[in-house]
Amino acid sequence: MSFNADLADMAASIDAELGEPASWTGVSGEVRVHFEAEDEMFGFGAGQVVSRGRMLRVHRLQVSEPSAGDLCVLSESAEMLRVIANSTPRLDRDGYWACEVESVQP
Repeated sequence: MSFNADLADMAASIDAELGEPASWTGVSGEVRVHFEAEDEMFGFGAGQVVSRGRMLRVHRLQVSEPSAGDLCVLSESAEMLRVIANSTPRLDRDGYWACEVESVQP
């Protein structure tokens, strides 16, 4: 088995244990997503403001290339999340896309 195949197996194991089941725009079947908070600092006059964003991570093996406007629906809560248009998804070295998302009302 190759190193990349080993990494893919490891990512799948982590997702199966820790990820939340969801559906994703344009992807057939279930994907697994992870959440984290990401703070951004903005200058405001002489001070700074902290803006807390909601980040969703999904492995590239499950979503090859997320884009602005994609919808993610959490299976357990049915919460709908949209990838924010002013934030470009970033791919980390472990193969996870980091996407800033916002809640959407049905």
